[in-house]
Amino acid sequence: MKTFNNTLIQISQIGMGSGDEQLDIQLVTNYFKLLGQENELPYFIVLYNGGVKLACTGSPALESMQELAN
Repeated sequence: MKTFNNTLIQISQIGMGSGDEQLDIQLVTNYFKLLGQENELPYFIVLYNGGVKLACTGSPALESMQELAN
């Protein structure tokens, strides 16, 4: 059974890092997938500024974020 810890993850840009945008998006997508495999999940994930684009239709990260939410 999965539980929640008292963690807040803030994402303020589209991806992780500051290099190639496609690589940055792939890194954050993989990060969400790895989070979903943990038994303890963060209580909050906040997207703002460019990070909001990760939750938009067509985002490669959207599916992994939806699986994490479920």
